[in-house]
Amino acid sequence: MILSELRLNPHITSLIFVFLLFLMLMRPPLASAQGISGDFLPDSSFERSGEILGTVHLDSGDLPVGQITITVRSLSLGISRTVLSDFDGTFRVRGLSPGTYQVIAEAEGYHSAYATTQVNGFTSDVSLNLKPLRPASSSAGGASISIRELKIPEKARDEYQRGLDSLAKQDAAASIAHLNKAIKISPGYYEAYYHLGVAEIRMNHAQEAMDAFQKAIDLSDGRFAMAQFAYGLLLSDRGKPEEGERIIRAGLETKPDAPDGHFFLSIALYRQNRLDESEESVRKALLRKPNLADAYLILSDIHAKRNDYQSQLQDLDTFLKIAPNALQAEKIRQIREVVERLAASSSTVNAIAQPDPAQP
Repeated sequence: MILSELRLNPHITSLIFVFLLFLMLMRPPLASAQGISGDFLPDSSFERSGEILGTVHLDSGDLPVGQITITVRSLSLGISRTVLSDFDGTFRVRGLSPGTYQVIAEAEGYHSAYATTQVNGFTSDVSLNLKPLRPASSSAGGASISIRELKIPEKARDEYQRGLDSLAKQDAAASIAHLNKAIKISPGYYEAYYHLGVAEIRMNHAQEAMDAFQKAIDLSDGRFAMAQFAYGLLLSDRGKPEEGERIIRAGLETKPDAPDGHFFLSIALYRQNRLDESEESVRKALLRKPNLADAYLILSDIHAKRNDYQSQLQDLDTFLKIAPNALQAEKIRQIREVVERLAASSSTVNAIAQPDPAQP
């Protein structure tokens, strides 16, 4: 079971982040793209770079298309990047120099979709609609479906959507019922298995959640990274951080720029007391998502283990600045008070220990 009790011992900072993992898994998968080369700018240059955030739909305009090739080409520099749209049809390309870019979506059986956008240091939104090479035959609903979903019955998709809606309403039991119906109709529906795992976590059913995540991994042939991240996270939480690390790293091979992947990896490394590697991983997560407040709680734990209370205090302050109204914010403030006293005490001890330069 994921630990949800927070202690106030600042030397372990109560493993605050473990509580946050539960909240992380409650969120839908991030829309970070797969296959980006990793040429991100350092934090000091982040404000001078821009990004393109987009969505790919079929011609109907309301059905996202996952695993579609997206090419982003600079019209001024002639440089291009290729990524894949995520399973929810979104894609993101960061670290772009100011200028004009052409965005192209390509899929077999469809006309390529084009869009031109200006990058000026901020986020540029793009929407691409793929049109079939031949007119689509009419269906009962009169709408097209995504390429992979052509094999998924409409009733299964309906139950899947109802399961997601129930999750959004905090009704995990109803979500489990709908997702199981979707799986019964379409046994290969690995996205349904993933969200079933999330719903099982909400019900404190850790083993059932692990079984669902494993099934999502198997059915997707190891291509559904979010299931690997979640499975690795639970392994780490159950005292198997080495196995968790291996699974999470496998997910990062599919989605190397997923903030959640680097975030969860830092937890598995922390559990193995590999503090330097854990810090490196969490900073990779922050590079990809600077406002990932939860990451600062992992940094807080790392600095606490090093008895670096001044840095720990800065970590907690940063968290509270980014997420002042978070569910755990009040508990973090209580921990901060303890850390503040330790930081002051540590500074006093260090000052006393310093030799007086006036003494011979």
